[in-house]
Amino acid sequence: MKSLSIELQLLVIAHLPPRDIVHLQQTCKALHALIEDFDDGIWQECLLRQCLQNGVFWPTYKDLRSASQLKNAATSILEALQQPLRFSQDEKLMAMNEVHLIPGGRFFLIIEDRRVVLWDLQPQSPAASVPDLVVAREYADKMRCASNIDVVNAMAIHILAEFQPSISNSGHTLKFVLLEIGLSDSANCAIRMERFLTIYVNWVTQPIANIDAYHGDRVAIFIKSDDDSELAVTVVWDFVQDTWCFWWVELDVVDIALMEDCVLYFHKSGVNTRDIPPLKAVAGGSVAISAYQDEDTHPSGLWPYKKPVELRNRLEMNPFAGPELFNPSRLADGRPIVYEVTEATAAEDTIHQRRYRLKQYHDGPKLQLVEWFHLTCADSNAFDVDPTERRICENRLVTLWTDFDTRPTAHYVSLSPLSTYTSRPARSSPAHKSTFPLIRLQTQTVDGDATSKP
Repeated sequence: MKSLSIELQLLVIAHLPPRDIVHLQQTCKALHALIEDFDDGIWQECLLRQCLQNGVFWPTYKDLRSASQLKNAATSILEALQQPLRFSQDEKLMAMNEVHLIPGGRFFLIIEDRRVVLWDLQPQSPAASVPDLVVAREYADKMRCASNIDVVNAMAIHILAEFQPSISNSGHTLKFVLLEIGLSDSANCAIRMERFLTIYVNWVTQPIANIDAYHGDRVAIFIKSDDDSELAVTVVWDFVQDTWCFWWVELDVVDIALMEDCVLYFHKSGVNTRDIPPLKAVAGGSVAISAYQDEDTHPSGLWPYKKPVELRNRLEMNPFAGPELFNPSRLADGRPIVYEVTEATAAEDTIHQRRYRLKQYHDGPKLQLVEWFHLTCADSNAFDVDPTERRICENRLVTLWTDFDTRPTAHYVSLSPLSTYTSRPARSSPAHKSTFPLIRLQTQTVDGDATSKP
């Protein structure tokens, strides 16, 4: 380090894990002096890097000024993700569709019937006893859910919200709104972008289900009729440029992933990919998808499993299981991705999860089973649960599982390692098998309301 310039030394230090910086500061006299002299810049850069790596909203820390405040935040950035769940005892929550604590722990997003609101849980006035309402947007149509909420490059929140669909004899109407919330010129949170997309689907009058996937400025929406047909439509919408495209596909898909230049379809036989065609402008905020007319429905590049795998329904979360969880990599640049699927088994005491490594080589695409997890639990009722949230915490994946059929709702947590496969594995390498516990968050009743704790 001594042979490096001051600037390079500072750059190296700022890219170390926070605990390593603290350790160097305590054990190395020369680096102690350097860190003390430039502590503001070092801890601010370290905190920003922690936000980027963990999908944390950077404006959470916009009011921090001193080096000690920045240091404390950088070394405890995941505390909000480690807190036990608490359920409000306010009866007004019954009128709300969804509540979300934005990563960072300061901002609280609520999706109401006809309104999206963002609360600041750290009021500007120290004397204030209630949170500040910083963003409120009302709509005439009733909202169904937030299909996706994503922290983008630590600087903005993207919210893809879906309105209640309208159904008639001629088909379905799906309506979406994309909100971008970030810091305004006055350093306050505000809506910086709002885009609407209405999709007219006149080829089906059955109830439909849609799966959404995010990447950068684009969202992919997979629309399928609730019948026995495997025929479905994929819509890709660039909400910044307000352009779109669609194509037909005929697969029994359980999940999708949107990459830089393609869509991945996960199903029981393997993974298919479909290159995204050129996008065209959205006219007047709406698009129409007419009935299927003998179009090509076969995605390219099937990457098969060695044998078919019966999979559970779609994960209600990001399928990736490696460092790309919050920053998905492109297949085109040669780096692999690792994704996770959950088997549909008859076992009543174990959840089986498989991780596959997906990479493009010069001799073609390769798909390899690299890890096989068994989740076990003493609670015999735990195996009808659905994974609903996933975060990275101290180089481990923390997955929240929810049993929606119980009253009060039961929650479970599993911890598993991140996948970090960066080199080509030997073809004969067996999959690594591990067993982890599925831990129930104990539920207790307080004055008729449910709270949970580990």
